[in-house]
Amino acid sequence: MELKDQLIKIRLSNNMSKKDVSIGAGIPYTTYIKYEYGERELGLNALQKLADFYGMTTDDILGRTNTSRESAKSTDYDLNPLEQVLLKKYVQLSEDHRDAVLELITDAVHSIDKQQ
Repeated sequence: MELKDQLIKIRLSNNMSKKDVSIGAGIPYTTYIKYEYGERELGLNALQKLADFYGMTTDDILGRTNTSRESAKSTDYDLNPLEQVLLKKYVQLSEDHRDAVLELITDAVHSIDKQQ
């Protein structure tokens, strides 16, 4: 399978639009669609961004594994609609902003643990 086909397959299996992937992975939209059309080669930086975004290995993105793991989706968990929206927004954040959110959550959990 060609890489462009692999990218489409992964995106569709995650029920995402091209725009969702470009925003979530931090890749300009016009650049991402050129990857799917086979008009541009996928560079290492973009490959890593896509792997991080989907929660997959770079080999999975490249279609190099025999048994590709499915990425975790919000529907795989018992999340209410607000939690699903928050999770989607979280994965669209920059790494620095994600770190800040995780620190906030960690502090809240530690505070709760101390009260119990």
